[in-house]
Amino acid sequence: MGWRYEKQDVAISDNGKIKYYTHIYLDLDFLVELSIYPENHIRVRGRSSTDGKPIERMSYNKLHALVMSM
Repeated sequence: MGWRYEKQDVAISDNGKIKYYTHIYLDLDFLVELSIYPENHIRVRGRSSTDGKPIERMSYNKLHALVMSM
């Protein structure tokens, strides 16, 4: 995509266990935070630590279209 970004590894407590995930922050006209999960979590739909709702998943094409439409 060629976008500028910052990468940060984040520790999250999950049922008393610490798990590490990668967050990508896109530096566009607005800030976009992406959470990157391990491939073996493909069937796990986590919940947002912000609002408790299920985290929305999207493909590269859907992400690109969403960001470009804003």
